[in-house]
Amino acid sequence: MPRRRRCRRVAFLPDYIYFKPSGIGIRDLDVIELDLSEIEAIRLKDYLRLDQEEAAIKMGVSQPTFHRILDEARRKVAKAIIDGMALKIKTDSNVEFYKNDDKRLFRCFSCGDEWEIDYGEPRPSVCPRCNSNFVRRIREDEDTEYKK
Repeated sequence: MPRRRRCRRVAFLPDYIYFKPSGIGIRDLDVIELDLSEIEAIRLKDYLRLDQEEAAIKMGVSQPTFHRILDEARRKVAKAIIDGMALKIKTDSNVEFYKNDDKRLFRCFSCGDEWEIDYGEPRPSVCPRCNSNFVRRIREDEDTEYKK
């Protein structure tokens, strides 16, 4: 049985979900679907011109996985252009949205200190202020009752 697919990290949600050749109604076209993770891979590699290692870290996947995502996305875009098909971006993909500032927020529940670290850096095991190991990542969507 295959492993469960890991949630991919995405920082971009497009304003438009359909792209099609002009002059032809959408009902008359075959449609190719792109996942948000595939759009993110194209955005990171081709639009922002990041190297593969940086892009993989931002998406939270391995380099080989990033390459497979990017390769599949490029294949779909090429097929749509060559064969005159519509592209639809699936917005219900299994993704986690992150801010473009690429920071993670951590809190020490012993002393209450909070600090940020860059994505790609190892998770802190101890608080830099009090050396406690009661350190947890804080997400923006958490309830405020847990905050200082």
